Amino acid sequence: MVFRVESISDDDLDKLLDNFIIELEPFFGITWKWNRPSIFLVEDRNTIDLIKGNKTPSWLVGWSSGKDIFILSKKSFEKESCHEYSYEEYSMLLKHELVHCFCNVVFPWMQKPLWLMEGIAVYLSGQYKTKEKSEKFEEFLGYVDKGGERLYAESGAAVDILVDNFGWENVVELIRGLKNVGSSEDFEVLFQGIFGFEACYEEFNRRLK
Repeated sequence: MVFRVESISDDDLDKLLDNFIIELEPFFGITWKWNRPSIFLVEDRNTIDLIKGNKTPSWLVGWSSGKDIFILSKKSFEKESCHEYSYEEYSMLLKHELVHCFCNVVFPWMQKPLWLMEGIAVYLSGQYKTKEKSEKFEEFLGYVDKGGERLYAESGAAVDILVDNFGWENVVELIRGLKNVGSSEDFEVLFQGIFGFEACYEEFNRRLK
């Protein structure tokens, strides 16, 4: 598959990227000066499908390759997705994908559970504040190595609970511990050792405000 790529001038996106990098650096304990992510604007759903190698759902509007960020362009956002465009939501989308780039650099072993990976991106991007508040957790723990739209609705709120009750430092401890996790049982032992409760819906719902 061949794609034509060309650089464009977008001072607004460049400035957003620079500002978000500065905001996120303290969370990840690094200063990112070199080899920063590039932003690739994708113009239509068909191109997204070709790049991803499969038919993608209409809610998917951005992703990270690990090094770079791919997002649906602003002018095609409403036509090529099920989302309404707003500057705030688009900015948070960019920040969400940037969080994944940071995680890939600082925590390259972090591959699953997917609810934790996406929850951190939803939390640090601020998207969890704009999503309809969960009245009850009932799905996110099922997203271990496969994703879905409902993953984002609950995972950010779950990470918010962990940060609010135990601090960001303990979330980072959980991430670092994933290097030695080889099974779901290993994860449960690690999680309970850090937070003092089982990673289950009953415990998360008990802490839901």
